[in-house]
Parts: sequence; C-alpha cells; structure tokens
Amino acid sequence: MSSTSRQPAPEQGPRPTSENAKNLWNHGPNWISAIAALVTALGLGGVVTHLAGSDGSSGGSASTPTATTTVTVTATVDPSGGTAPSDVANDADTDGVRWSGEVTLGKLNFDFSPPKVAPANTVGWLQSDMMSVDDSSEVLIAAWLSDSAPTKEECDTTVVESGDRVVQDLTQGLYVCGKTAEGRIFRLETLATGNAIKVDATVWK
Repeated sequence: MSSTSRQPAPEQGPRPTSENAKNLWNHGPNWISAIAALVTALGLGGVVTHLAGSDGSSGGSASTPTATTTVTVTATVDPSGGTAPSDVANDADTDGVRWSGEVTLGKLNFDFSPPKVAPANTVGWLQSDMMSVDDSSEVLIAAWLSDSAPTKEECDTTVVESGDRVVQDLTQGLYVCGKTAEGRIFRLETLATGNAIKVDATVWK
C-alpha cells in the first residue's frame, strides 16, 4: 500500500506574537503615510515662514505721504481804493513796535492792529501824490524831511512841531510821521504813488 507524502506548507515570514504587534504589523503602511504627510506639511510651513520673514525685512518701513496745505489770505478792499492788511498780524513785537507791514492807503485806522478800514480817525489817499486824514479825524501827519528813517521819538517830535491834516508832494522813499487818535506814533514809508499810494507802515505801542 502506497502512501501519499504531504508536502510541508511553505513557511510564512515571522508573525508577531502579541496583539499590539499584530495591529502595528497590519496598519504599518497607514502610519508611514501619515508621518510622511506630517513631515511634508512641516517642511512647507517652514519655507513659507522663511519667505514671509525675508519679504518683510527687505521691504523696510513704508513711507508716509506728506500732505500739502495751501493757505489763502484775503484782504478787504475799501471803495476808495485802500486795502486793509490781512488779519494775520506780523511778528513786529520788538523795539516797542506794535505792528508793521505794507498797506495801500484808503481810510485806514492805525489804532487797530493790523490797521483796518474804518469810518473815522483814518489816513487815506487824496490825490496821486497826496495823503490826508478824514475831516473829523484827530489824527495828525507830517512829512519827515530827511533821508534817514525816523525813530519813534523823532516822529513824535515832528508831529508835535508840524503835524497837519495833509501831506503833499509825495515821492517814493519819503517818510511821513503820524499820531493816531489814541496817541500811537506811526511812520509811513512811501513805496508807490499815482492811482494808489502804497506805504510800508510801522506803528509803535
């Protein structure tokens, strides 16, 4: 009686003996894929962070645009042709000066700072080479007959000695001294005559 010999089954690789080892063996490919994805994500995050930091450091601080402001000063024009200076008084608070600046004569009251068009106690343009005070004015004016610019004391003395209501024969460079109704001494340097008389005024306190 012949017997059939049984071939031994092919040997399998070593199998894990514990339950945890079996699970690790069965799910090994999944863990490897998860770890690879995590490493990839961390690598990309580092690259993005590096690029963002480089861009911010190289750009420098953004420049701030500068705004430009334009200021317009409007002068008041008297119907007789005089122009009051703007309400922005100059910084003439030195050597006892209350106000100084260029004006066009036309019923200007020099007791105001800056001088302004007023109905009384004013100095104005009478003719192309003549300035005068208004009829009811307490203001006095007098020509300064010298090449040098008169001081406050010299103007005061001139007005006391020869103060009048009219100064004529004005020419460029001629100085006129005056005294306001409130007793302020002022000096007018003639800059232009003709259709309007323009002067550089100085009013002392």
